[in-house]
Amino acid sequence: MSQNLPLIKSTQFVPKALTSDTLSLDAQEPWAHLSVGMINCYARRHEEAIDDLSKALKLNPNSSLAYLWLGLVYGYSGQVELALESLDRAYQISPRDPFNQSTAIFKSVALFTARRDVEARDLAREAVKAQPELVGAWRLLAITCALLGELEEARFALAEVKRLQPTISLAWGEKFGPWARAEDLKRYLEGLKLAGLE
Repeated sequence: MSQNLPLIKSTQFVPKALTSDTLSLDAQEPWAHLSVGMINCYARRHEEAIDDLSKALKLNPNSSLAYLWLGLVYGYSGQVELALESLDRAYQISPRDPFNQSTAIFKSVALFTARRDVEARDLAREAVKAQPELVGAWRLLAITCALLGELEEARFALAEVKRLQPTISLAWGEKFGPWARAEDLKRYLEGLKLAGLE
């Protein structure tokens, strides 16, 4: 790895110039658009992420990974039906793709924004069974259980979150939660607080 590359601790603080530089290297490369879309998702630049991922799919319509990430961005943006369609399309294209393990948690994100907490919780449970080290799945399980009043399971899930992410706090959630809509971020933080996070 080049020693001239900056160390980036959070995609939220990736300058737009760096993502533009990536695309200037080869604007016809679908992986470049996919990578920039992923960064823009967590930088809370959702419209740009959707645009980048759509360009990746225009260049490679068979990219199940681009459909997966497009589904996640739509989910974080509260566009539930588009999220579920994109995630289903990813599976149709490549049903044995190892990245499909992320489908359950990505769908859970979308259902959380739709306030379909029972379904979101069920998919978060599925995700932690498939990927027990996936901290985002444990976070969403803690949140949805707490919002449903299932505090024992919420506290257990939060303990797993703290094991995997010892520095988590409500301040961290507010600063780095990739939700596009204020009401979704508010519910996310409310669920974490109900689960026992300070």
